[in-house]
Amino acid sequence: MLASLSWENKKRPIEAIALVIVFFATKIVLIRYMLGLPFLQQINVPYLAECLIVCLDIVILLVLLYVLKKRQFTLSEQPLKNGIKQLVIIGLIAFILISINEMIMNKFLPVPPLGKLPFSEQLITFFIEFPMVIISGPIFEEILFRGLLLKYAFPKQPIIGLVVSSFLFILAHSPMDWTAYWYHGLPAVVLGLAYNYTKTLKVPVGVHMAINFVAHVKTKFF
Repeated sequence: MLASLSWENKKRPIEAIALVIVFFATKIVLIRYMLGLPFLQQINVPYLAECLIVCLDIVILLVLLYVLKKRQFTLSEQPLKNGIKQLVIIGLIAFILISINEMIMNKFLPVPPLGKLPFSEQLITFFIEFPMVIISGPIFEEILFRGLLLKYAFPKQPIIGLVVSSFLFILAHSPMDWTAYWYHGLPAVVLGLAYNYTKTLKVPVGVHMAINFVAHVKTKFF
């Protein structure tokens, strides 16, 4: 049986990298495959595709959590290195830094507003997408890009790990131009630093959820 790994342990980097590649690729392929299914185009059920994608996203996350448990990957230090109060403060600082980054981008590189949907449709899609955008999505991404890469793939090279994980996080969000590297890059660095400092995935996951919640509300209603 595999021994419980400490933060400094250099073992299993290949397995960690393989999990990142396999699970992220699987998620992308399955979602694209599902969107291309003929029956989804033929049957006229409102929001069916959106609901199926959300369910698929949750299932993939549950499978990932199961694999991590079976393979004994521990992504958070027990007991916590820092007290709850300090974790909250670090989380707030990270949230503020990422929010300021977004405000600066919106100030100098404003994004044209999306077409306005009827309020009823805004409300329905808000709640349909909520589990994926606010819960399963952030947990999935933080496990892959912070937990597995920073702790297991680069346990002794935190700076290299931060650069690699941040770059892959940017690529995962399909950057179309240089602004995407800024928009997703700084949050990736901030979340990576928060994880490396606190040694617990709770902080980056919580901050990621909060950022996505604010963005989801603004996208749907403002």
